[in-house]
Amino acid sequence: MKVLVQGAIFSVIVHFVFVVSTLAYGFLVTMFHKPEVINEYNEVSYLQNEVAFGVTYQPIYFVVSFIVITLIGAILIKLIKKARLFKRFRKN
Repeated sequence: MKVLVQGAIFSVIVHFVFVVSTLAYGFLVTMFHKPEVINEYNEVSYLQNEVAFGVTYQPIYFVVSFIVITLIGAILIKLIKKARLFKRFRKN
């Protein structure tokens, strides 16, 4: 049970880093964007019809992602603990 809690903490950290990096990337792209109004003036009507803001996902993807990353984290933690144990026995 302790390994699953550690895996869940690992999953929260991975998801937090993913969300923060996605937001930081979007912020930086927006901050450094320099529109070329003169070159795009002829295509204004096309641009206004094709602009999409954001993407929506079903919440089940986030739940499945959290569970999968938790299991991967738990497996990695278990493997690291076994590797450390193996090294201790090998030294003796």
